[in-house]
Amino acid sequence: MDLENQKLKCKKHNQNEILFVKTDSLTDEDDIFYCELCLFSQQNFTLNNFTSMKQLMNWNEGEIIYNFPPLEDNQILNQIMLLKQEGKLNKQTLKINEFFEQLKSEIFQRLNEIQKIMNHFVSKILEIDFKIIENYNHLSKLSEFKKIVTQTGINQEELVAQTKQFLNIIKQNKKSNTTKFKCLLEDYKILEQQIQLEKPEEIKEKLLKTLNKFSYLNKFEKTEQNLKSKYQDLLPQIQFSKYLFESAYSSSLQISQNYLNQFIFSSSLSNKWGSFYSNFIIENDKKYIFKLKAEQLGSQKDNFLVFGLVRDETKDKDYCTKDYLSCSLCYSNNKFSISPYVRGLSKIIRGNFDNLSSETEIEFRFCVNKNIFQITDLPDKNHRAVLDENSKQNLKAYKNLRFFIGMENQIQITLLEARMEKK
Repeated sequence: MDLENQKLKCKKHNQNEILFVKTDSLTDEDDIFYCELCLFSQQNFTLNNFTSMKQLMNWNEGEIIYNFPPLEDNQILNQIMLLKQEGKLNKQTLKINEFFEQLKSEIFQRLNEIQKIMNHFVSKILEIDFKIIENYNHLSKLSEFKKIVTQTGINQEELVAQTKQFLNIIKQNKKSNTTKFKCLLEDYKILEQQIQLEKPEEIKEKLLKTLNKFSYLNKFEKTEQNLKSKYQDLLPQIQFSKYLFESAYSSSLQISQNYLNQFIFSSSLSNKWGSFYSNFIIENDKKYIFKLKAEQLGSQKDNFLVFGLVRDETKDKDYCTKDYLSCSLCYSNNKFSISPYVRGLSKIIRGNFDNLSSETEIEFRFCVNKNIFQITDLPDKNHRAVLDENSKQNLKAYKNLRFFIGMENQIQITLLEARMEKK
């Protein structure tokens, strides 16, 4: 239905055609319908606060409209639009199936099992893809918005009132909508990284000589089964408290949890330290396993992931590292190494922990009573570091220890696993 029939004309500028609806940063005095001249006459105009009338009038189920609904992070909608436009997932699904169908003619029996595993991962990504669009349709309420602005038989003043009422409702959900979309997009990214869509093509070239490369999937599956039988999963019940030297920067340090219960910590700070410590005290007679992964978010050279144990009485007083029971890793240019500022886990007994790929996971194992305190790279386990001799005394002497994760500069950290030995 076109705007002419709706009688939406600008009252300020000679009945010009309405081009935009102001949908964010509204005040009670605002006129929400804007023509071209309105935009030019507005001070501090930003397109992020407006939605195109043409897009809104032509909207159909499943389509994404730029800048709607309003979110605290505008990049989220851009990511959703790119996700929808690229059709990357459908292309990759087709690519995987074609790859396996071709290869099954040579080694059908072995690869049939691997195909099922990878398609399982793809189905999980498809579920998230569906949830993203489903949530967008639900949270944006665009069908209701379109219905309001396309109704006939009412004057423009009534239409303005109804539209403002609707936009106020949308505004109330701005923060929660932002959080929901962030979590879904993070879930998508995690699964996309796990499936490693480029891996099969690399293996195909060497398959006849190096068929055992596919055993990495079975290996992880068996390891996971062993862990579940011996260790309790702490992720569903663990919680974290945030600590910052300067509270003004609190919004730059975020914590969220995906559908796998994995925690994602992110920092957009520069030359500022922030940390999160767990809600439980370590049981000294139990073995613990934590697995982490990190990536730099910006172009800054040195970005730090720090983790370890901190006494309850010192958790809010320093960098959480003064007890010398921690490890510090420095991420730069998609690589990481043990930091020269490390306090505690500095004795390297295997490999060198230098210039490892940022795709590498880190396993942190410890048991206070058995004097176990070490980190290892996964999956290769080519590098291992333990507590230096002086720090071992602290592990024996200190009580009421908590697990913590710290970060400095622009970095995102994922706590992949947290397990405690069962009784």
